[in-house]
Amino acid sequence: MSSSPPSSRPRTAFLPAAGLGSRLGPLTAETPKALLPVGGETLLTRAMTHAAEAGIRRFLVTTHLHPEAFTAHFPDGTWRGLPVELVHEPYRLETGGGLRNLAGRLGPEPLLLSNPDTVTDAPLEKLFAAHAAASGERLVTLGTLPGGPEPHVLADSVGRVRALGPATGDAPAFRGGQRHTYLGLSVVEPAFLAYLRPGVRESVVAGWRRALTDRPDAVALCPLTPCRWEDAGTLAAYERLRPAGLAAARAWPGEPA
Repeated sequence: MSSSPPSSRPRTAFLPAAGLGSRLGPLTAETPKALLPVGGETLLTRAMTHAAEAGIRRFLVTTHLHPEAFTAHFPDGTWRGLPVELVHEPYRLETGGGLRNLAGRLGPEPLLLSNPDTVTDAPLEKLFAAHAAASGERLVTLGTLPGGPEPHVLADSVGRVRALGPATGDAPAFRGGQRHTYLGLSVVEPAFLAYLRPGVRESVVAGWRRALTDRPDAVALCPLTPCRWEDAGTLAAYERLRPAGLAAARAWPGEPA
C-alpha cells in the first residue's frame, strides 16, 4: 500500500463507547460504561476534557447498548460548544471495526483515538509532536507506559513496534527490546484504515499487525510519562476511581535518566 506522510496535528478524536461493560456487572445494566460517573463527570466526558485541552475540536463517539442515553447526554449534538457525532453500531464492531466504519467521516488529518475506559492526564501534546516528527512511513503512534501493568507491546531502541502480544514466558517475539503498556491513546493516519476490514468485528490490534507486516515502520510508540493513568474497566478499579477520578489514578514516574 502507498506511503502517506503525516499531515498535521489531530483535531478530531474517536472515542469508542460501544463496549458492553460486562466486567462492571450491574452498574452497566441500564447505563453505558462510558457514561458512568467518575470524579464528578462521566468517563466519556473526562476523556473529552483531556482531548479538548490538547486542541481536539470534534468528537466521534460510537454507541451500542442504550444509545438513547448518549442522545440524552448530548441533546444538541455538542459538548462545551464542540460537535459530538454519535455513530450507532447495531452490532458491535469493537475498536478496529468501529474505526474502519468511520472512514467516510474523516478528512486528511490524523485522528486521536482515545479509549474512554481510561482515566489519565497523559501528555497528549507529546504524543502529537512525536507523530508529526515521524517519517512518512508512520501510520500509528501509540501512547505507552514503559513496562506498566500490561506490557504487551515490544519496541526497539528507537520506539518502533516489533511485536504485539502477552509478555509471558520466553516467547521469541518478546526477547530483547523494551516492553510497554498501551494507554488506550494513539494518533492514527487515515491511510491506516486500509488495514482494517470493513464491517468486521475486530480489535484495532489486528490492523496494527497487518500494517507492520506490510510496512515495518508503520507503528511506533511514544512513552507518555510522567502521568496519572488507570484503566476503569474492572469493578474494583472503577469503584476506586469513582469518588475522586483522576486524583485516584495511579501515578507513573518518568523514565530513568
